[in-house]
Amino acid sequence: MSFTRPYIRLPAVIVVRKDLDGPLNMRDLDGHKVVLIKGYASSEYVKENYPNLDVLEVPDLETGLRMVSYGLSDAIIATNAAALFILSVMV
Repeated sequence: MSFTRPYIRLPAVIVVRKDLDGPLNMRDLDGHKVVLIKGYASSEYVKENYPNLDVLEVPDLETGLRMVSYGLSDAIIATNAAALFILSVMV
């Protein structure tokens, strides 16, 4: 197979509630409840590489963002663009 270079890069970010001091990296999330979106490659990566996280899987990004917002979880791992879009339409 021959692949092109990516047209766009969508970095993953850690989204937390305002009342948390904001984890600076993945290791800072040890012992916290972290939401992952079921079936996403980033979810599999996080589960394999950070086994000390208390992971909750949800079916979609909006559900995960609401869980963080309502205090049911401490953080969510998502792409920056998707999280900003969902947050803009949730308000």
